[in-house]
Amino acid sequence: MAVPHPPRDALLSQWNSERARFSAAREELDRAVAELRRLRAGPEPSHGVVPPETRRQALQADPALQQDLRELEVNLAELKHHLRAAWQKSVGPLENLHAAVNDLAQVIPDDDATGEPVQRSVKQLSAATESYRGLLTAFTETWDDEFVTLQNTAVDSLSTELADTHDRVRKRLNDFLFESGKHLTTMRKAVQAIGEDSGDLARYHVLQSNLIRGFRILQGHHHRFEFSAGMTDARQNFQIDAALRGARGLHRRTQQRTELIDARLQKQAVRRARQQRIQDVARAEQDIDRLRSTADETVVGLIALQEQLNNNANLVEELLRANQQVAAAESRVTAIEAELAAIRSRLAVLAGERMSDTEDARLELIECRVIGSSVQVRERLAFGAFGTVVTLFGVAVGRLWLSRRSSVARVPPGGGAE
Repeated sequence: MAVPHPPRDALLSQWNSERARFSAAREELDRAVAELRRLRAGPEPSHGVVPPETRRQALQADPALQQDLRELEVNLAELKHHLRAAWQKSVGPLENLHAAVNDLAQVIPDDDATGEPVQRSVKQLSAATESYRGLLTAFTETWDDEFVTLQNTAVDSLSTELADTHDRVRKRLNDFLFESGKHLTTMRKAVQAIGEDSGDLARYHVLQSNLIRGFRILQGHHHRFEFSAGMTDARQNFQIDAALRGARGLHRRTQQRTELIDARLQKQAVRRARQQRIQDVARAEQDIDRLRSTADETVVGLIALQEQLNNNANLVEELLRANQQVAAAESRVTAIEAELAAIRSRLAVLAGERMSDTEDARLELIECRVIGSSVQVRERLAFGAFGTVVTLFGVAVGRLWLSRRSSVARVPPGGGAE
């Protein structure tokens, strides 16, 4: 008889799944507890993050600020226009200044062409002229770069780039005029010294005349450039001064208004950050409760599965024992059936041969009663009772046969009853 195998593999698979679920829930619970501790241990938010779009919308929603920004944009546009006009006026004098310093450098003779009295002054003049020309070249590059940058700078009411460009231009111009002024002084002294050292020599008078003329031309172009470039200074150009004052005043006022709006936005951001922290703490507590419930449910499920596995193991053992008992019973039944078949065969032989001797039949029947000792007590008794019945039946049959034989012997041959 086939015995169904219990679903032990299915129970083990379900137990492993519940165990993995429990481990995952425990890990999530540990992380949630750590996050809750971190949130509670952290200080109250003292600042918040204001998104750029929120700040832009708040600035656009303030009418006073927008009015000041529009006026500021107009002032910045005027400042850019007047600065560019002043630079354009200085372009010609600056080119003439370059030409004048080059002309003066060509008039200065070499050291070999001069005598001992004026050689030192000529060297001093040549060195001062070369220094002035190098300083002028470097200044011209930065001067042009500044105004090219100014030309490409867009007018932005929220930026101070135009005002910063004006300040850099004024600083570069002042630095150049200060350094170049020192070189011009050295050049003037050297030209004067050449006239004093030459004495009455006619050729030195011509040299001095050429150098004085070249120096005066250079000095004149220098002063004209200084005047034209000085128009970038607010103290000399009232248009730039008015635009710059208006721009700085409006910029200061818009900056203050913007700071007030930023402070208000920051307070709102801090309030949102604190509310978010409270929500995060509450959410973390809810997550912990949920994960604990999940862990408890998995523990209950694991206990139930463990009991089923234990019961399953006991059932398996009982089923194995039952299978063994069934197999033993089947073997015993087979043995009994074989013995019964042997008995039936023997009885058939006895009935066919019509045994003549009762004792022999009794002995044969007694021999048939002998069965194996492997049968248990009840089965032996049952089988013994069966054998007894068979024996008694045999004895009765034998007696009947003997009585008939004896009656036949008493009847005379060919005779009948008297």
